[in-house]
Amino acid sequence: MKLYNYQPHKSSIIEGFPARWMAVIAFLGGIVLELIPDVGNFLGWILPLIILLLETNSHLVRISAAQSFTINLGQLIINIVLAVINVATFQLVSPVVSAIGWLVKLVVWAIELVAAYKCISWQSWQIPFIYPAADLLEHKVGGIRKVR
Repeated sequence: MKLYNYQPHKSSIIEGFPARWMAVIAFLGGIVLELIPDVGNFLGWILPLIILLLETNSHLVRISAAQSFTINLGQLIINIVLAVINVATFQLVSPVVSAIGWLVKLVVWAIELVAAYKCISWQSWQIPFIYPAADLLEHKVGGIRKVR
């Protein structure tokens, strides 16, 4: 498990708000949005994207939001593929598709909970397979590396 340690600092989104809590919100916000009935499976990526676009100072917040966005976008793509499979098979494999969907959701939630827990102690976890894409996204969106 590769971790980066950060010094305590503030987020630029809300004046005086500790960056570690904004990073936690980036991870847990996706989980909370997914709990909305019927449409929740398709909303987990929105809050992390908003945080990523608004944060200008904290690398901890930006990389956390980028990783949360990336993993939730991956989950969205898997959900869409499973929905297409379900429709294409006239719902003959619906129980299997549903079980796979829930398994993916639980794995994503577990990963996000661990990452959020690390943010509380001013650490950023490089989530395997997710971090490279998230780091690229964070740079493309215009990551400012003032705080590390």
